[in-house]
Amino acid sequence: MGANMDGILILQGRLCGQIDMLADNLLSLSPAQLAARVDDIRATASDHGMAVVAELAAGLEKALAGSLSLMFAAPFLTAMRDATRCEQADPSISQAFLASINQRLYG
Repeated sequence: MGANMDGILILQGRLCGQIDMLADNLLSLSPAQLAARVDDIRATASDHGMAVVAELAAGLEKALAGSLSLMFAAPFLTAMRDATRCEQADPSISQAFLASINQRLYG
C-alpha cells in the first residue's frame, strides 16, 4: 500500500469518526453546533477531493438552515459516512445518495 493510499485511509477514518460522533450525539447538539461541525467535515472533504461527501454535507447544512429537525439529519449522516468510501466524484453518485436520503425521509 502506497503512502497516498495510507493518507486516504487515514482521512476516511477521520471523517467517519467525526460523522459517527455527530450521529451518536445528535440529540445533545443544537442545530447551530451540528451545522458548524458538518461545515468542518464539508471543508475537509472538499479540500481533499471528496466531492460526494462535501456535497452531502452542504445539503445537510442547507436543510439545517431551513430548520430541518435534527432527527432528519440522521439519513444525511449515514449517507455521508457511506460516501467516505466512494472513490469517484461523478455528480450522478451525489444524486444517488441524495435520492436515497429523500427515500429514507419521505418514502
